[in-house]
Amino acid sequence: MVESPLYIHEIFIDSVKQGFRNSWVAIYNSAKFFAYQFYIYLYFILFICILIYVAYIKLRYPFWSNQPVFHIYDYIRYCSACCVTTPYFIQKGAPLKTKFLDSKNVITMPHTDISDEKMNEMINLLQCHYHSSEDVLYFLDKPSLETLLKGHRKTSYISLLYEDQYRLDPSNAALTTDVKMIGCMTSRPLRLFINGSHEFLVYYWDHICINRDKEIRNGNKNPAQYLIQTHEYYQRVENPEISASLFHRERDLCVGVVPLVQYSNQVFQIYKKIRPPPLPSHFTVTAIGVDVAYDILHELSFSVSELSKLFNICIFPDITSIGTQMTNRLLYIYAVKYKNSILGLYVLKDGKTTYDIDGNGGNVLECVSSVEFRNGKDTGLFFAGFLQALHVIMSDDRDKNYRYIKFTNLGHNDRILTKWRWKYNPVLETLAAYYVYNMVIPGMPFIHEKCFIIY
Repeated sequence: MVESPLYIHEIFIDSVKQGFRNSWVAIYNSAKFFAYQFYIYLYFILFICILIYVAYIKLRYPFWSNQPVFHIYDYIRYCSACCVTTPYFIQKGAPLKTKFLDSKNVITMPHTDISDEKMNEMINLLQCHYHSSEDVLYFLDKPSLETLLKGHRKTSYISLLYEDQYRLDPSNAALTTDVKMIGCMTSRPLRLFINGSHEFLVYYWDHICINRDKEIRNGNKNPAQYLIQTHEYYQRVENPEISASLFHRERDLCVGVVPLVQYSNQVFQIYKKIRPPPLPSHFTVTAIGVDVAYDILHELSFSVSELSKLFNICIFPDITSIGTQMTNRLLYIYAVKYKNSILGLYVLKDGKTTYDIDGNGGNVLECVSSVEFRNGKDTGLFFAGFLQALHVIMSDDRDKNYRYIKFTNLGHNDRILTKWRWKYNPVLETLAAYYVYNMVIPGMPFIHEKCFIIY
């Protein structure tokens, strides 16, 4: 039987369709296979890149990458800062133990529990090793340190770092062990106000000091890292009400950490007696009492008035601590007034530091911050008031031999500095920054002119 041509044609068409169908299925399966392989390789490459990135961070920032701080590579928090306006803690509850916790060699205690012997040993360590330069001497004494640590609503803490030292007794060839203090640090509470609407208590880390001969320990690890980590751990364990800390760095800033504020320190030599220009009629410059000072600080930091809009960040101690520092001549607060109205405030501090630059030695007076309430409307008067305050301090405290003045470029000190530099050039200028620990504040880093800090 002979097939008809139409039937043969239909079979041919069906076979062609089947061939095309099989071809498309093969192409689809091949494409699916290659796509699967592509994603496998892509995920593998991404995994390797992430692994290399994490390894780089751990090697580049071995200490701070393990700490609850706002890292510069933390893009998630950078993005969330656009949506979140409320400050928050990174770690809530109990602190975590890390490899830098050294309970064996670091002793942390309330400042009231330290013995006179250990306090004297700590003071000696600070005087010898607090500053790395031989041209800068730190002459903090025991009464001044106690003044800084007392008068707060919460406990201040001291940490001491010890190291075992071995020596051979030549008389009997016996090996003996001595324990030597090689590091210390303190912390005291400060009040932190943010944008006039949020208040926190934070611990301010101060007097972080390591014996210069012991800066390397356990290979290439810095003993200061063990000291800081252990101090922070026990500080939060002993006082869980305060979860965040504040610390300050000068010259060697914290690489990889977003600062609260970055600014410059400028040191000038006072060559001769300050001769301030006369103030206009009814204008005076006087030292103000602690109650008046604290009322002004509170209005600046936590108020619905216009004054609270001058600064994003306000930090200062409790009123008792401010009063104690003023009584012991560690802190000076002066105001320029028109009759009974205060137009500006100057905050200066005894730095307990001596500079010896080019053979010219003398103590340092620090201008830590200032505020002009008229907000730039009369900077000339504001500067003249500062010169009056400086003249009074140097006349009343001649025994302190102030020969250098150090401007911390925070608050409205920049307005004073602008005019001061018309006549004088700095003998020393360094970068500095404040950092917050275990806390993220949207808007960091803040402009230095918008931060008012007394420590």
